[in-house]
Amino acid sequence: RTFIGTPPAVLFTYRDPMEVATSLQNRVIGQIPILADGLKLWIWYNRSAIYNSKKLCRVVTSNEAIVQDPVTEMTRIAKELEICGLPDREVNRTEISTFVQRDLQHNSLQKSILSNEGCVASKYKSKLKTLEGRQEEEEIHAKAYRIFCDLKSGDAFNDTYRWPILL
Repeated sequence: RTFIGTPPAVLFTYRDPMEVATSLQNRVIGQIPILADGLKLWIWYNRSAIYNSKKLCRVVTSNEAIVQDPVTEMTRIAKELEICGLPDREVNRTEISTFVQRDLQHNSLQKSILSNEGCVASKYKSKLKTLEGRQEEEEIHAKAYRIFCDLKSGDAFNDTYRWPILL
């Protein structure tokens, strides 16, 4: 079977925005001082990734799905990638179970339920001292979680999806 001329497949993996923002803060000390900046980067990255992959065969998963049941999720991904035109691959359960390590999920945060059909969001309390700064963080947090819930439901992948404006 030849794959020349087959458009590339995209494996789109999304993660909880607060986990990403917290991880960025911890890794890039001093460069992302405000949590809102990490959340804005998360929004920008996901919006760009969706836009740039919209005409490609896209397989969607989440960090949460991979960590919860790596073998089942990787089996599903392999089947969907085959539909995209990639060769059939046998999923090696032992290698996957060894590779995916739950204990390396450093920024797994306590969750609380949002009203968006049971979509789960990380609990959040701003540590900023100014009211203006706290309000901005809370607004960005709400926007990021709306997108996160829309990624989970699939709505964010629709061509008519309305992304929030970031200032």
